[in-house]
Amino acid sequence: LSTGDELIDDGSVLAPGQIRESNRTMLMGLVSQAGAEAIDYGIVRDDEAALEAVLRQAATECDAIVTSGGVSMGDFDVVKAVLSRIADMNWVQIAMKPAKPFAFGTLQNPLGVSIPIFGLPGNPVSSLVSFELLARPALRTMMGFGAAAHRPEVLAITDDAVKRNPDGKVHFDRVHASWGSDGRVHVSRKSEQGSHQLATTAVANALMMVPDGNGLVAGDSVMVTFLGADAGPTAAK
Repeated sequence: LSTGDELIDDGSVLAPGQIRESNRTMLMGLVSQAGAEAIDYGIVRDDEAALEAVLRQAATECDAIVTSGGVSMGDFDVVKAVLSRIADMNWVQIAMKPAKPFAFGTLQNPLGVSIPIFGLPGNPVSSLVSFELLARPALRTMMGFGAAAHRPEVLAITDDAVKRNPDGKVHFDRVHASWGSDGRVHVSRKSEQGSHQLATTAVANALMMVPDGNGLVAGDSVMVTFLGADAGPTAAK
């Protein structure tokens, strides 16, 4: 489900203050791709009673709940307000960029079963990265995938210099990975890395881990995590 009075998903012309719904559409696809059945609860407007009713319904019908938005420290959001009241939640900050804020907890359903809740940040790319690195492996572990719960990873070569400043965080950049003529996987960085710029992800097939520090130079070795239904590098350049 998505929450917010400002969200539009019917393709109509946007009025001032409105934005296109994207996180629910994206996460529905990612949950299905992970091997689970995604249930669509639509858009819930900024009404605590309505949101509580939907979350309690989901806890009776689902094995896990994935939300997005309202997990940043100090944020007031109906998701955070409701979950803080009805569920046992942990609100954390992780030393990574994007996807620093994250929440995890459980909501007890009428049968006394504790349903896990993964609270993802609201920015689209932050939501995607936290799902891929945190929620997806947990969901697949719940489904019994064992070692296959995690996306494939490989040590690759970056063809681009990556500038960054030390900030105490590990950065995860969207890149395109392909086989090089040297028989190794090479990655090229997609230029737009803002956490609101979801479109860049459409041309990326991997996340590159950039350690805290002053960045990388072309030719450095980097760890990459593959994305997509057919996760892995594309054909040789």
